[in-house]
Amino acid sequence: MSVAVLKASAANSDESAVLSDLRVATKEEIREFSQINSTKFTAAVLLEFTVIAAAVYLSWTHFTWWSYLLAVCIIGPRIHALGVLMHEASHYRGYRNRKLNDFVGEIVAFCTTASLEGYRKNHFAHHRHLNTDDDPDYVRNLLTGEFIFPQPLRTILWTLVRYGLGLKTWQTFTDYHKTEQVRDVSVKKSAIRMAVTLSILGASIWYGFWPMLILYWFIPILTTFSIVRYIRNIGDHVGMEHLPLCDRTRTVISPMLEQWMIAPYGLNYHLEHHLYPSVTSFNLGKLHKIMMTREPYRSRAHVTHGYLTGLLKECMASPSNPVPDSTAQVHS
Repeated sequence: MSVAVLKASAANSDESAVLSDLRVATKEEIREFSQINSTKFTAAVLLEFTVIAAAVYLSWTHFTWWSYLLAVCIIGPRIHALGVLMHEASHYRGYRNRKLNDFVGEIVAFCTTASLEGYRKNHFAHHRHLNTDDDPDYVRNLLTGEFIFPQPLRTILWTLVRYGLGLKTWQTFTDYHKTEQVRDVSVKKSAIRMAVTLSILGASIWYGFWPMLILYWFIPILTTFSIVRYIRNIGDHVGMEHLPLCDRTRTVISPMLEQWMIAPYGLNYHLEHHLYPSVTSFNLGKLHKIMMTREPYRSRAHVTHGYLTGLLKECMASPSNPVPDSTAQVHS
């Protein structure tokens, strides 16, 4: 056995031991918080589609550039919210009936260009091998060079501008869809997705609603969806490379509007989610409050206040938090 493998094994063992210490909730509490609430999940799915439909309708019927920009700023984050619900379905937390869970999960996933099956395989690998070379999310983010922090404020802002203008979207999407786990989708489901995609495109041309498809799905996906997902991805695990593996997961406590735009449905409680993946998104906030009253979680948990404030500060370079040498290597 190689030295590298032995080191990785030891690191994973240490991480598992620390994570075990952080699991301070009782079995009874986890059992209660893991109860699937299909009514809330259905309401959340319908709410997101309703908000998107309302934004499209109001912008299209009262079209000005200002109303359109407002619609894009609403639709992109709501598509991202559908992705959050896809995440919930990937853990089988949407419905007790797994066929129904996966059917609805595939619908919301389709809106984000993902497939539930591929996302689930990628995401479960992320959970099993968190922040290691076997974590597909970690490897993919590392290769872009845009998830290595700290960085100067101007670099961070310029990256956000490029995501907001859609200049990074093609690379992001192609990198994601090239991932081995993401591509591991059954032939049947791939064929269904292709048929649905071609049907929508064909219908949009035949019935003349292709401009709406471009304006209210394609452009929001390119711009506001991408920037929100980038910020949220940073908040989950990034900018903590100087910490032990077990400490590289954040919980972000943020204002209601910021949470609605960036990390709805409890996604901001990411540390709690990794400790207890069975807990539904609707109960992660309750779990967080309980766990913060208990040691060693209260003193060990990495809790950041605000995506646009606390997280930004953690990611900014300063004399005490210099730009890492590895950044130059990634960009070279």
